[in-house]
Amino acid sequence: MNLFSIIPLVGAAVAPTISSVVDSATESLSFLDILHEAPREDETDKVQEDASTTLDRDFAELAERLRERFAQIGIDLTTPIRLKQSGRDRVVVDGDHPDRVLIESVFTNNEDLANLFSAVAESATKHREASDSGLTREFRLVLGRSDATIEFD
Repeated sequence: MNLFSIIPLVGAAVAPTISSVVDSATESLSFLDILHEAPREDETDKVQEDASTTLDRDFAELAERLRERFAQIGIDLTTPIRLKQSGRDRVVVDGDHPDRVLIESVFTNNEDLANLFSAVAESATKHREASDSGLTREFRLVLGRSDATIEFD
């Protein structure tokens, strides 16, 4: 048997191996393409910063609008008011307060304030879940005369 008659046999034996190598190289290239298209860490940070900025802005707006509305109807904020959402997505006073019914009626009668409260609660909860250990806690807004805070109980 001469060398030229063995070449087709060797080619047939090596062809599947070469095919595997080419397929692997192609897969590796597509994997690199996917990595290239993945969001960069700084882009992800920017999205989180934007969400945090939006939360801060909405929270400040909600607190200011509530202070104005409560002042108009004579609700004293010397003792902070704790607000939360009920199971039916109504905003309610958490705990006892002498003006409980009046405070809750503000949200019942003003859909914009109720929606803003819901948006802040949802945004704060998502922000907390992103940085929390996975424990689910209920959102609370604590509103006082000069400060407002978010709590999770």
